[in-house]
Amino acid sequence: FTQKTYPNDGRPIVRIEIANDNAIFVTMGTDLWRSTNQGTTWQNMTLGIEENVNDVALNSSDNVFIATSNGVYRSQNKGVTWTYSKLHYKDIDSIGVSKININADNVIHVIGNIPRSLAIAYGLWRSTDNGITWDSLYSDLTSSFFLDLASDAESNLYYVSTSMFKHLNPTQMAVPANIEPENYQKAATLSQTFKWSS
Repeated sequence: FTQKTYPNDGRPIVRIEIANDNAIFVTMGTDLWRSTNQGTTWQNMTLGIEENVNDVALNSSDNVFIATSNGVYRSQNKGVTWTYSKLHYKDIDSIGVSKININADNVIHVIGNIPRSLAIAYGLWRSTDNGITWDSLYSDLTSSFFLDLASDAESNLYYVSTSMFKHLNPTQMAVPANIEPENYQKAATLSQTFKWSS
């Protein structure tokens, strides 16, 4: 390994993504930083965004998506300009996003959270149109803590909460299913094409 320079922020890097042209994107503190010279110099790409940046992901076209404390931002020019996209749940349209995952089919899943009086409520949202619109995958939210998301080469989605769960890619399912997660998931009802297995 060769040690590279660090963005002038002083806080730890939480997530790193590398684009097809080798541009490096990292989340650090509340911002997203980019390097186009293999980590020699860095530029803050979110100076105009007030929300905290929690996560970053790139699709196959190198569109950059950031999960923030209030929704998702998308950039089609490597972070130079951003388009804001809100998540909705019933009458709530201010939803924080902690994690974002883009699968091999460019379907985007995010973990959203809504502060409530006693605990934070969590849910999953999905976009199939490059982050323009979002569908909530729960008919009700859950108080179980969602930690992370990942997807494999077949676009199966995994999330980690009180245990690990796997969502089968809908194209691999013979029939739609309506199955509730087990292991203390607060009986959250899933949409018809969303099937979990432990």
